[in-house]
Amino acid sequence: MDKHINEIFDPETFGTVAETPSAYVTRAFLRDDYQRVRPLAIKSGSTLPEFSKEPHDIIKELKILSKVSHQNIVELLGHSFDLGTNSLNMWMPFLSHSLANVLDSPLFSPHPNPASQHPPAPCQAADFTNLAKSLIFQLVAGISYLHSSVLGIAHRDIKPGNALLTCEGCLKLIDFGVAWNEEVTALPEVLWPEPSDQMYFDVCTGAYRPPELLFGATSYDPFTVDTWSLGVTCAEFFTPIELCSRWDEEEGSYRDNDEGIKDTKRPFILPRSLDHTRSGLSWSRHSLFDSSRGSIGLAWSIFQIRGTPTDEVWPNFTALPDAQKITFQSTPAVDLVVLLPNLPTGCLLTFNGSHFPSTTMVPSPLDLLQRFLVYPPDQRLKAVDALRHPWFRQDALILPEGYSVDSSLHNAALTVQRHGLPKLLAKYFTS
Repeated sequence: MDKHINEIFDPETFGTVAETPSAYVTRAFLRDDYQRVRPLAIKSGSTLPEFSKEPHDIIKELKILSKVSHQNIVELLGHSFDLGTNSLNMWMPFLSHSLANVLDSPLFSPHPNPASQHPPAPCQAADFTNLAKSLIFQLVAGISYLHSSVLGIAHRDIKPGNALLTCEGCLKLIDFGVAWNEEVTALPEVLWPEPSDQMYFDVCTGAYRPPELLFGATSYDPFTVDTWSLGVTCAEFFTPIELCSRWDEEEGSYRDNDEGIKDTKRPFILPRSLDHTRSGLSWSRHSLFDSSRGSIGLAWSIFQIRGTPTDEVWPNFTALPDAQKITFQSTPAVDLVVLLPNLPTGCLLTFNGSHFPSTTMVPSPLDLLQRFLVYPPDQRLKAVDALRHPWFRQDALILPEGYSVDSSLHNAALTVQRHGLPKLLAKYFTS
């Protein structure tokens, strides 16, 4: 850390919490925080291209974070530049819980956990639905703010791990290392300029990557990239949760592979080869799509669920740079209900056999996420329009105390409740 950082923060409190090829994050306390009540996160990265993993750009990230101010976006508190190491440091509130932690919890389901020794909570299904709706609404609200015409910012790495949670239940989007803004990307000081006709397609993470990026698109709408990733993230609220074994040297595998026994139609997957009472087990939420076999494998995983692209479904697919380098087997879209067994009762829809959702919106999270997961980017539901989806208007929407709903939604018939969210989240922060 540079001298300026050591003057602001107490070096004895430094602890590395994350490290990537492009940056690292340190947990620290200010020197004058004698009671150690407010931990901060310091993100540090090089401003030299040779030490920064393309397209990750900490200069762009600082410029973009300096533009934003929203309750669902992490707050930039300060920054410094170290001339000696050519590194940039940014600090913001440290939050120890993420959306990924909640999704991986076996408690986060409308159904009782068959491996649990305890009886289900009496309001488990209702609590699950209320919490899911709140977190999805906040996620959509943050993205809608970024996408507004005033800002024009695309995050391009939406995923559960990049959404942190306060104890009050306020969701905060983090990690703008590959974010895009037309004005910022044209600045001479950025590491990786990215004009709109020469954009990076190696953005977004794994299963959250949209199909156009898998086929080499370099001129695309970055905002619809976010809405696809948003749809995959929303789907993950309702996918199965699997009990997995951690690394076991005697077994020689990271997690049991029991493909013949797994049943993705069930809310909980309990491989028969595992002793459910032994130590060293953990729960893991399934992603809707499988990215374990690279870009082509991910594309096939998407096509198996949403259907192989045709001229009718995705007219411009063949215009993508790599679209005709491989031919995929023709397969129709499937009913997502089969793959989302943790959908609450009453949220199921009649499958119309089409890739596209019905023209009429209905109050169901399935209807909402289907509208994000559409192949033609220009037909994906915009985040600003998603805020008016009827699911958010069905029953009360529980939001953090003091949460400000955008004035444009005042006539959207939302019934907002601003108490009860910390109680809903408490069990995930202690489990």
